[in-house]
Amino acid sequence: GARTMFSIKTRQIEALVAMLNLNKSERDEKYEVWKVLVYDERCRDVIAPLMNVGQLREQGVTLHMGLHAQRLPVPDVPAVYFVEPTADNVRRIAADCRARLYDTVYVNFAGHTRRALLEQLAADTLDADAVALVAKVHDQHLNFVALEHDLFSLQFERSFEAFNPPPPPRRRQRRRRHARADAMQQFFAFSKKK
Repeated sequence: GARTMFSIKTRQIEALVAMLNLNKSERDEKYEVWKVLVYDERCRDVIAPLMNVGQLREQGVTLHMGLHAQRLPVPDVPAVYFVEPTADNVRRIAADCRARLYDTVYVNFAGHTRRALLEQLAADTLDADAVALVAKVHDQHLNFVALEHDLFSLQFERSFEAFNPPPPPRRRQRRRRHARADAMQQFFAFSKKK
């Protein structure tokens, strides 16, 4: 039989569409949910080559804004957060929950989230009496940019220079290697998903 070609780009678009549809399975009742998309710079760069404004609207996204931009409350509307798993981003999400900017929040981390960050999110939202606003938290394993069907970028600036001397101090070199290994792990975990 004909063999279908694996497409990184197609799989990443499918994963983004699922995320924008609040990670509901196809078996769930299909109905339109208008929502706000909130992302950090890195995740904006993941989405940009894959989905334009019209395609976001087709998924029910009425507004899309930067995480660290000044945002006003949008009552009765859920927010889909797509961000890197960092302490700053978790603090900002908790602050948004404290301010009751949205009806509910769906937190989607681009990469693997360390337990300490999940605990920080739980503690901060508990402290803000806003735990009930957090509907779901997911690791999406989308910490790369699919540029073509068989080409992706891990988005590391100056990575060629980083791996070709003059050698940086050992500690910084080790951190960079670990960051790249984590990103590759995210890509392979994503590519194994169905």
